[in-house]
Amino acid sequence: MNWTAIWFVVTWAAIGFIPCHPVSTADAAVTMNGKRVILDETFQFWVTKEAADQTLARIKTAGFNVYVPVVWYGGGTTWPSSLAPRDPRVSEAMSDGFDPLGYVISKAHSLGIEVHPWFTVALRQFDLMPEFALEGQLEGGRLEIFDLHNPGFRSFMVDLI
Repeated sequence: MNWTAIWFVVTWAAIGFIPCHPVSTADAAVTMNGKRVILDETFQFWVTKEAADQTLARIKTAGFNVYVPVVWYGGGTTWPSSLAPRDPRVSEAMSDGFDPLGYVISKAHSLGIEVHPWFTVALRQFDLMPEFALEGQLEGGRLEIFDLHNPGFRSFMVDLI
């Protein structure tokens, strides 16, 4: 069971935002103060120029004006950073110096779409940064969570964000 995802859905639902996919489903929009918000919980929709262009065009056509893409999903960065390694799921897209997050922000702004990056702070994947891992075992596997009480991790995450 993915507790991080459950926590996110419950928390955002409680404050009025409902995660939604696909982006073409207008009924999934949340309107607050003139903002129509859509959350994107995967990288595949924006890590290449072509994917970003297609995703942002669909978001614009569907009437959204705020895009909240996940940029840290516990596996590394999705932008060039000296603070943490790249997420292996975006390494190939970034191998030629391309900055997917920089591109999607620039492109979205040119379309009148705000971008608010989303960080899944507690989730830890790919045995990333073992010095910040929460110790212990869950039945059936390892803990996939950072130690949120570790002052070093909290400092790292603040710097990263």
